Order: sequence, then C-alpha cells, then structure tokens
Amino acid sequence: LALTFDSLGQHSNALKEWEQCLVFARENLPPCDESSIALYVQGALCAQAAGQWGAVKEFSRLALETHDTLFGGGVDFFRQRYAKEVELKLRPPSKKVLSGCAALDLLWRA
Repeated sequence: LALTFDSLGQHSNALKEWEQCLVFARENLPPCDESSIALYVQGALCAQAAGQWGAVKEFSRLALETHDTLFGGGVDFFRQRYAKEVELKLRPPSKKVLSGCAALDLLWRA
C-alpha cells in the first residue's frame, strides 16, 4: 500500500504505511534484519517527498546505522550498496521529490 500511495503522489498517506511496515519489521523480524534497511531507505525518501524532515532524519539515520551494524563500511559503502534503490522511480517526478545522486547527497552525505 505504501508503494501505491507513493506512486500516486500521496506521500503523507504513504509515509503512514511505511511507518507501519517498520513497526511490523521491528516487532516480527530479528534485530538488525537486512530488509529493515530497505524499509528505512524508502521511508526516508517518502518522508522527503512529504516534507516531513524529522522523519527524514530519523529514517536516514536508522538506515545507515543498521547497515553499518550489519556490514560496516560507513556511509560510502552504504551509498554504494543502495545507489540503485535510491534511483528507482517509485514516486512521480516533481521539483520536491529527489532521487538518485541528489537524494543520496541530501540524505546520506559522503
């Protein structure tokens, strides 16, 4: 449902769904499960599109922290591994929706 709302440009509704996905992951998956990283990344991108900067910071931080706990390598390795995911066109293009290098640079500065 989060992807559907995002694809329709309903980012506030999508953000609520991403948050529910993350609650489910925290309650039902092992601690630091790798799939949580992808959820945090998409949550951060959605929050950016919705202009919810507190959520952007929190999800960005948790994505990087979880990745670093599991794989190490800091922000550079994270950016390398998640560059393709950040490039996905899951949201309709607009001036306020970032993707690719612009999103990586804003959310996970090298």
